[in-house]
Amino acid sequence: MTDTVLHTDSTTDAATGSGRLQGDLGVFHIAAMVIATASPLGVMGGAAAFAMAGGNGYGVAGTYLMMTILMLGFAYCLGVMSPSVRNAGAFFSFVGKGFGPMAGVATAALAWLVYYAVMFMVYAYLGVQVNGVVVTLGGPDVDWWVYALASMAIVGTLGYRRIDLTTKVLSVTLTVEVALILIVNTAVVVHGGASGLHFEGFTPSSMFPDGSGFAVAAMFCAMSFIGFEATTVFRDEARDPDRTVPRATYIAVVFIGLLYAGSAWAQSMGYTPDGLAEAGSQGSAVLLGNAATYVAQTLADVIQVLLVSALFATALSFHNVLARYMHTLGRAGLLPTRMSAVHPRHQAPSFSSLVMSIVSVATLAVALIAGLDPIIDIVNWANGVSALGFFVLLTVTTAAVVAFLVRRRAARPLAYVTAVGATLAFAALTWVAVVNFGTLAGGDTALAVVLIGTIPALALAALARAVVLRRTSPSRWQSLRELISSH
Repeated sequence: MTDTVLHTDSTTDAATGSGRLQGDLGVFHIAAMVIATASPLGVMGGAAAFAMAGGNGYGVAGTYLMMTILMLGFAYCLGVMSPSVRNAGAFFSFVGKGFGPMAGVATAALAWLVYYAVMFMVYAYLGVQVNGVVVTLGGPDVDWWVYALASMAIVGTLGYRRIDLTTKVLSVTLTVEVALILIVNTAVVVHGGASGLHFEGFTPSSMFPDGSGFAVAAMFCAMSFIGFEATTVFRDEARDPDRTVPRATYIAVVFIGLLYAGSAWAQSMGYTPDGLAEAGSQGSAVLLGNAATYVAQTLADVIQVLLVSALFATALSFHNVLARYMHTLGRAGLLPTRMSAVHPRHQAPSFSSLVMSIVSVATLAVALIAGLDPIIDIVNWANGVSALGFFVLLTVTTAAVVAFLVRRRAARPLAYVTAVGATLAFAALTWVAVVNFGTLAGGDTALAVVLIGTIPALALAALARAVVLRRTSPSRWQSLRELISSH
């Protein structure tokens, strides 16, 4: 495969301003953006706590460790194909390489939906959290959408500019997040927790108390890693992509996994089993309660405020990933070529970023007209769609690695075993998400069916666009084939 048709030797095309992004991002910059996307503070104040309450309690620590191993397997699968994937398409590039361009097109649409659902969910939750903090500090009680809209404006401004600015913002927020979590973890351990330190959370009996308990915990824990594979999206802006991207991926997975597993263990030690279930059902109450009990109420107040910055960092990261997806799809011809424009000064996909901001505001307007509740409706629905879609993406991508190895007749036993094992594991998680989708969508079965239907609907729409492109513009279709497939 070559990218000659897609202006790989120049930053922009003279006529359209399109071309490949360029940059000098190192391992730390890319890893920091991906880790910030995962939002350690947001996870410990949300997903991890809910996993403890509705899943397997102390066993969440061991479950995170298990998920870390599984995600490392996925990262290894990406590494197997990376030398043959020379663009910044992430999921769709790998699937296209393994199963052909049409499969890659459908995957691109699904990946965009997953990331967008997460980003908009964060905007809604961010609006609620900001208002809560303002009210706590004695300020006015304002509708959540006002703060959500303000967040979109700030994110859009940063996303429009050169990504170096974004990495600096995310590096600062990430450092603060991790420091706060480690302070609370250390305090709980030093004080011996609520009933003395133990490692029950890493035992099979605690991790697998029953089928549903583990299933719920596994779902939340796996979702805590969403976005780690996005290191490949920054390939064109990496200093040395063949080295930088794989290293950043492994660093992100190991860092996230060990931080979550260690923090889940320490945070759960701060409560008795009954107390953990009660606090976990309230999300951030686990982290805030430990901070207040084992450190000081002041620290708990600080964490509550900085949870806002953590959510903002997540929204900013997903905005950047989505803009780069649209940039790549513009180069491929699936979206208008204007999407592939690179700003002459910022060297960023500024037009795609602007479009993402417009789409976000339009979605917010629709939500307001429909009278949706930011938590009961938006967060629950978006979480359900993103969870199921994420597991489908992981399953299809690892299966594509298997297909790639078979077609190449590669003599790599470890790669075969890892790819097949990962495919089966992610397929099992996909089934868990489907079975539990009613809960993820707020308990409404009819609504669950509609939300699940958005996944194949968007994929089919993308396929229809690809079919039209193949019939009406052979040259652009050829560019698409060369971008995502070796066939």
